[in-house]
Amino acid sequence: MTPTLPILLAISAVLALAIGLPMLLAPAAAQRALSAFPRSRAAAWVLTALDLVWVVLIMRGASLGRFDILKPYLPLAGVATFAAIVWGLDELLAVRALGGLLLLLGDPILDAVRWTGGAWPIAVAILAYILVIVGAVWVLWPWTFRKTHERLTKTPLRWHLWTAFWLVLAVAFFVGVVMTY
Repeated sequence: MTPTLPILLAISAVLALAIGLPMLLAPAAAQRALSAFPRSRAAAWVLTALDLVWVVLIMRGASLGRFDILKPYLPLAGVATFAAIVWGLDELLAVRALGGLLLLLGDPILDAVRWTGGAWPIAVAILAYILVIVGAVWVLWPWTFRKTHERLTKTPLRWHLWTAFWLVLAVAFFVGVVMTY
């Protein structure tokens, strides 16, 4: 099931607000959390689990041809893959898992806006492509997350501008929700 455009806009607005509000209300804690995120084992495990659940769901809905007989075993394969990743990768980076999630996000977003008209679907499609590109970069070069974070939060002015960006983005998405109904 593909979510509709207003639902995607609402989810995007809530996510942008969830990023921007802590940056506004508790900047020191938000900066510490951003600095600790790339090496956070708990975040890496949670995001990896989300990635694997999503991939299993995609594969269960896809036509696998002669491998369709393996579909009942996909959840077990997902759990086994998660266990192998957690056991075998001591340096599982949360940024790589987040990049994988961003790569997966493009499909439902583009499905939701494919046949709708107006400016909002174009804006949402552009956002989807940006998310996919950022996800690919973070999967391939996870250190770019840290470098970008350092550049964007180096001075208080940059921090405030980055905070304002997320809050304005949240407001824009909320306006999109109101305009699409």
